[in-house]
Amino acid sequence: MSKRQLLKEHFMVLSLKYCKRAWCWFIMITFYLLLFNTSIEHNHSFHVQAIPIPFPHKAISSSPYTTFRMMTSPRGLSHSLSQPFTFHGAHHPTVDAFQSTPSSALPSIISITMNASTSTMLLPTMTAIGTTSSLILSSLKRRNIRDVNAGFTSIQQLQQVASQRHVVIGVHTIIGLQASYVEKLLGLNSTLHDYRIERMDRPEADCWMGSVFEYFDALVTTDSYFTIMFRQNRDCYLGERKFKSLTNVSSDINLVNIGPYEVLMLNSSTTNDFASMERIATQALYAAMAQLVNLMFIPLSFCNSFYISHDYAIIRAGYGFVNLTEMDSRAFSIYFQNPMNVNHTYYQLALQQLKSNITTDVFDSLKIQTSSTLSSSLSSMIFPASCYSCSTSQCMWEDRNSPTPSPQYDPIAASTGVFIGLSLIFYWPLLILFRNKPSIRKRLIIPYACPILLYIFMVVQLFEVAKPCFMFQFIVIYFTSAYSITIYYTIMARFLILRNLYNILKKCKNEQQVKAVKFLVSKTCGITAALVLGFIVACVVALVPIAAYRQEFFSFNSQYVSSMTLSLISITFAAISLLIVLINVILSIPTIKAKGILYFLFFDDPLYLRFDSLFVTMNAILISVSLFTNANQIPAYNGIISFINLTLGFMYFGGVALIFELLKLLFFKAPKEQEELDKKLADVGFMTLLKEFAEKEMSLENIYFYEKVKEMEKKSLDPNPRLSLSDLDFLANNFMKPFSKNEINFSHETKKAFYDLVESCKKNEDIRFNALREAVMIPLMINIKDTYMRLVRTNEYRKWETAKNITE
Repeated sequence: MSKRQLLKEHFMVLSLKYCKRAWCWFIMITFYLLLFNTSIEHNHSFHVQAIPIPFPHKAISSSPYTTFRMMTSPRGLSHSLSQPFTFHGAHHPTVDAFQSTPSSALPSIISITMNASTSTMLLPTMTAIGTTSSLILSSLKRRNIRDVNAGFTSIQQLQQVASQRHVVIGVHTIIGLQASYVEKLLGLNSTLHDYRIERMDRPEADCWMGSVFEYFDALVTTDSYFTIMFRQNRDCYLGERKFKSLTNVSSDINLVNIGPYEVLMLNSSTTNDFASMERIATQALYAAMAQLVNLMFIPLSFCNSFYISHDYAIIRAGYGFVNLTEMDSRAFSIYFQNPMNVNHTYYQLALQQLKSNITTDVFDSLKIQTSSTLSSSLSSMIFPASCYSCSTSQCMWEDRNSPTPSPQYDPIAASTGVFIGLSLIFYWPLLILFRNKPSIRKRLIIPYACPILLYIFMVVQLFEVAKPCFMFQFIVIYFTSAYSITIYYTIMARFLILRNLYNILKKCKNEQQVKAVKFLVSKTCGITAALVLGFIVACVVALVPIAAYRQEFFSFNSQYVSSMTLSLISITFAAISLLIVLINVILSIPTIKAKGILYFLFFDDPLYLRFDSLFVTMNAILISVSLFTNANQIPAYNGIISFINLTLGFMYFGGVALIFELLKLLFFKAPKEQEELDKKLADVGFMTLLKEFAEKEMSLENIYFYEKVKEMEKKSLDPNPRLSLSDLDFLANNFMKPFSKNEINFSHETKKAFYDLVESCKKNEDIRFNALREAVMIPLMINIKDTYMRLVRTNEYRKWETAKNITE
């Protein structure tokens, strides 16, 4: 086998293995035609870069080399009745002369994309020879059911309308055009015309605002992107059907060529051989047109897979395939800011070569034209809007290879579904089981409200609501995220105050200040503040950017602002939480050395807030990675990170506390006898330990009340001493009244029984200690026992118990 044959086989293997996109297939096919179907050797410096013809990547026949069979009528194609048609290599009379020409002396063909990323510096030896992609102005012939003869059939008509009323023009962001360049192409002047040019980041219809064709007066995109956009706006998702669905380009859309987008340039800096330049340029143009002709004759039965390729070829036929128009030459002067060398001869030679390789009937059926507006005959050949890779405009869960970016979101949706199932199985049963534990109860609404908000986020993410309702999904995601984050940090701020409440109350100078502090840290105030402040922050994050960019509905500007704001809030508070924990660790180093790390992690933090800070920090790190790197472009990464982020969220919403409460239940057994507790309460060492633990747990008021009652009991030798009104008033003012210094969470019945004793005492009735015991001691001991049952599961208690047993 010759080296040439080996190279051909290797080339086709690489093509089949790595070409997953239509434009990649066209490049490969073009290279194949140029390198192997001509007499030019493969090591010549002859190349065509990034010609954007979307050649189909799903073969209709079993052979990847098979071309489409053609008849004189492109709409009446039949595989069984037509004869196969293939284009021959574009041999040229001067081809033999190239056999002895050094490869370094050959000119090259370069594809230039005319957008913001292209350098405006061109070599004087470059000559424009053809256009492979054009900018088109698309507009609805009827913008809604009531309008008649809307839309623009020429640039002059757009200018005329803009001089009479306000015109909104959307520019497809992905093509990278600058607004000033579009203005010059359309001949618009702010002093003469009333217009606004908006970026269009999202080319799909939206259930809120409808089709992009309805929202904008006109759209600027490329001929290849239009074929997808036409389908993505086919359906209307609005509840009120005030917009009609798109059916056919010929009846619904006006298409106007306004300038070139991708241009083939001949770089002749290495040679002055006009014959070689003519040969290379003609060959490149002929190869492009040959492929476009094949794509035009794709049958309607294959339209769901090849509508992009076919419709692109039809539109290119309306502009002469690769012909350079006077409008293109004008655009060169605007874009490159200098006159551009343009050669039309090569196109004419390539067109003659194309005509010589097919029959007259076939050539006539192509209906090639060179006007700026697509003719009705060609627009009728474009496949209808029903030709699409899925049944809906947005392709929700229908086709992984659809033009919409579902492959990026499918792993996220899958991981979200798995997490919802696992959370329903584990989180909520454990939450119901341990709902009365202080580590859960002290978190107030966090374990309930935040996961519910997160579920709303997950449901939207699971069903890919972003596809038909991007703005609605945008509001829901950022609103629920900001709401849950604000609720969490608001209640965490309350925790910090509670941890230092006794020190704060000591500094209060009067009763009014004590009541104010107690009110601010009360459950009612904490829950209300979290809900109200969370709602305000959520509205600011999710709604204010939309209002700020209300005239740019289909852009991502509002999303960028909301995303950055929410991310900065998360990262900032996570950093503050981590900083507080680090400072706390540094200040607690002597305690850690003296009592160990377990004391610091569990006994000193019975609500597990330090663990919360660690998970919050990990979540912020993952957010930063996704925000400031390109990692979120990897589908597998999106799925894994989405699952991890949801898990971390549930962990600091209450999952950590639930896990530790479950471990305590499984591995630590608490004493059952009340007598044992009463005995230990009489121990000075145990009371010191219990006080220390209760202070960390923010339940010290129960111990204070117990000590005061015991003090009253020991006032006299009488086992059932008489209580004075001053004793009862002290208990009422310090433990019973709302917002009192050490208010205890007694039930209404308990407080009523206590105040009945106070009223009886005021009437000079004989109130004895046993009456007080009957009124408050049972619920008080229940509270103390609850704290005690958690204390006995700590390492510090086991140390005390060991020392106590040894001394006894």
